[in-house]
Amino acid sequence: MLRALVESGRRPDIVTGCSIGALMAAIVVGSRGDPVEALARHVAPLRHAGEPVPAQRLRAQHAAARRPQRLPAEPVWFALPALATHMYEGAPLEAALDEWVDFDRLNASPTEVIVTAVEVKSGALTEFSNHRDG
Repeated sequence: MLRALVESGRRPDIVTGCSIGALMAAIVVGSRGDPVEALARHVAPLRHAGEPVPAQRLRAQHAAARRPQRLPAEPVWFALPALATHMYEGAPLEAALDEWVDFDRLNASPTEVIVTAVEVKSGALTEFSNHRDG
């Protein structure tokens, strides 16, 4: 879909995402280089097939265990997934975002990026926008 959008010359007004979709949204709008290539290169290794939840979780756990520790999985996610608040450790993910996303480009883009996350302490859904918050 992204390739067709880019090739058509159209630009979306808003790109939004939650969880891994937030990472994808940031790459689509603020990638360092071609967004189609960047998305394929950086996010494809993180995905897993859309199978029923138990099979999907097992496949994702197995894939995460084999994956180079570029983005190491949070250990709690393996041991007690019901208690895990996130899949990936924060510091490596932040370093990857700094490498993959040009935040000056993202914040200057005419395309608004809106991402949502759950604030862990309150459980409230929080929204972030490059046009409002940077």
